[in-house]
Amino acid sequence: MRKNLWAKLLERGSRLRHSEAASLFLDILRAVERGDGGLVKLVSFLSALSARGPGLNEVYGMCRAILRSRAKRVNLSFKGEAVQVGRTDRSNISLVNVTTPAAVLASAAGGVVLKCSFKQWSEPNPLELLESLGVNPYMDPKRAVRAAKKLHLLIWSSSISFKWSTRLAEVGEPYLELLEYSKRPLLAAISTSLNPFNAKRAFRGVPDLKLARLVANLFRKLRSKFALIPVGSGPNGAALNCLSNVGKTTIYEVSSKRISRYDVEPEDFGLSRARLEDVRHIESRELRAKVTVEILAGLRKGPLRDLVLLNAAGILYAAGKVKSIKDGCELCTKVISEGEPIKKLASLAKTSGGDVNKLKLFMRY
Repeated sequence: MRKNLWAKLLERGSRLRHSEAASLFLDILRAVERGDGGLVKLVSFLSALSARGPGLNEVYGMCRAILRSRAKRVNLSFKGEAVQVGRTDRSNISLVNVTTPAAVLASAAGGVVLKCSFKQWSEPNPLELLESLGVNPYMDPKRAVRAAKKLHLLIWSSSISFKWSTRLAEVGEPYLELLEYSKRPLLAAISTSLNPFNAKRAFRGVPDLKLARLVANLFRKLRSKFALIPVGSGPNGAALNCLSNVGKTTIYEVSSKRISRYDVEPEDFGLSRARLEDVRHIESRELRAKVTVEILAGLRKGPLRDLVLLNAAGILYAAGKVKSIKDGCELCTKVISEGEPIKKLASLAKTSGGDVNKLKLFMRY
């Protein structure tokens, strides 16, 4: 059976049905998890798809395989009101960590925010920021459910539910170059289906319009209640995987009835346009944590705070908690002034079984 599917995949002019793609890709993910030649199979599969252009049903089949590969499943849909958040692929500039503080802020403003964090190969671990702040993103499923239900916030490592993601994050030569070349269908499938929570809403930043269209179509095929997919831009060809305060953002909005596309500017939300250098990645792990605390505690204003606030507002809009992103910006500004986000972060550190003392080091104002 598997040989026949491989032959069909490689046959010119042929397409896999979504059930066939799901069966073959699930076999590949399990091989990756076992360390049983899985990376060779994965790169071969993706290269074959990329060489002729992946069909939507084939990538949808990959989504179904990812959902079936969950080792741990937790039902945290919150009657369809929970929103899963994250980003798809890297920005083409070195950007600060936006999604994590934005998730905390959006939850403090009333959203039910869930994040399954995936470390893409050849990039820094995005969970380092959380660990610096005393949060344990590797909590067991029972603790994760308790945290989500108590706080309406969960930021969780993908390695707990999707065991293959750990091996994929560690991929190196000779597969790295081939994986980079053929990554588009894989990242689209991961971004829509790395969802152990059964969340029906989504906020997913994407740095590329073509990839964003694919992600939008996948969310619709997966019958998401609502999804917001921002494609940020900036000067000198900058492409951001979030709502941008340095330039235009193109947004794909997915509902049960249609997919719409529109453009927004920072000024539409009452925000000043920032410079690229104002939102670049902060090298020092300690300084990254300090800046995050200052933003959430209301002690820092300016471009970094505006970028986090804008994306938190987008999350609230995707969660159905506000009527517009502009309303979300106003709500988040109010919540920051009341001190709620930093309290939410402290509660997450405690409830996750992390080291609250780490956070306290940055809270000595």
